[in-house]
Amino acid sequence: MDSHLYQFWWGETLDPKDRKLHLLGWNASCSLKSEGGLGFRKSELNNLAMLARNAWKIIENPNFLLGTVLKARYFPKTDFLNTTCPDNCSWTWRCLHTIKEMIKPFISWIVGDGKFIDPWCDKWIPTLGSATPNPLVPPDPSVKVSYFIDDSIRSWNLVKLNTHFDDAFVQKIITIPLSQLCNPDRSAWEFSKNDSFSSKSAYLGLRGSGPSPSNKL
Repeated sequence: MDSHLYQFWWGETLDPKDRKLHLLGWNASCSLKSEGGLGFRKSELNNLAMLARNAWKIIENPNFLLGTVLKARYFPKTDFLNTTCPDNCSWTWRCLHTIKEMIKPFISWIVGDGKFIDPWCDKWIPTLGSATPNPLVPPDPSVKVSYFIDDSIRSWNLVKLNTHFDDAFVQKIITIPLSQLCNPDRSAWEFSKNDSFSSKSAYLGLRGSGPSPSNKL
């Protein structure tokens, strides 16, 4: 696909004798316009970005049909982000698991009721990401962020926080606002201003660059 697109751009036809001079390399052509390229998308990365959209649907709405079927088969006791890939899995699951691991660093969490977020693995603390547990207190893998929230007054439980984290983490955690409505935890896509997923931002993330400011052109 990349080859045909590149040949078409420089005026070539399907005739093998019709060869034109390519004035810019393919990698350079696929660079962002702000970087001096033409903004073409590489097919392999673009395919991964499209696949990432399906993974994001499972993360954002695990109760829809595909997510429900896959959960029953591959991760009945955990969530999608913390699943493994068995040797006898289907091709569909292997693809979703692979792209899930690739986009996992780009996903953070907004604290709601705290019942879903894993404090030791998920990125939920501003500027720090996931939490490093206190070395004197072994982390409990069954604990969720809700354990550190006092539901009666909807505020952070300082006693529990100070028991499991050092002072630097505690000071960051208590700055996270807690909604009085006790909404479910929400996933956030780091390459978007409104936390929503887009295939364009996924392509840029997988390419290894964030969205470029337009004023650099």
